[in-house]
Amino acid sequence: MRRLPKLGDERVKELERAWRSKQEDWARKRLMVMRLVAGHEHSAQEIAEMAGVSRVSVFRYVERLMEGGIEGLLARNYRGGKRATLSSTLQQQLVEKLQAGEFIRAKEAQAWVKKETGRKLALNTMYYWLGKVGGVLKVPRKTHQKKRRGSRGSLPKGSS
Repeated sequence: MRRLPKLGDERVKELERAWRSKQEDWARKRLMVMRLVAGHEHSAQEIAEMAGVSRVSVFRYVERLMEGGIEGLLARNYRGGKRATLSSTLQQQLVEKLQAGEFIRAKEAQAWVKKETGRKLALNTMYYWLGKVGGVLKVPRKTHQKKRRGSRGSLPKGSS
């Protein structure tokens, strides 16, 4: 089992200075984890549960602090998620058209998006967006008229 290292007096003082300065929530959480590590009163698992992070994150934060100090701990390499395929305006228009019942099939919504943006989205992407905006297509899947009901192709009891 991995043990949490001693951080040393200088790093603990750095942590306290950073803790007293104004920080964003995500940075404050990392500093809190490191303050708990510095206290040596809890295991990595307990610290993870108290802070609402994974045990792996506790050790990752320790490594960042040891290698790069406070700057390394608070460096965030997050570049954000991928850009949305549909703009917020187009999303709103899609919701309005779905609520008005203008699309029966996903391909119709796909054609509308292509007309509006000049980009053809894959059907999987259209189903994603239809689900994301709460879209419900108006027609159920096709089934054969003479489809038998019940299990294994048999008629329900009481039918001949």
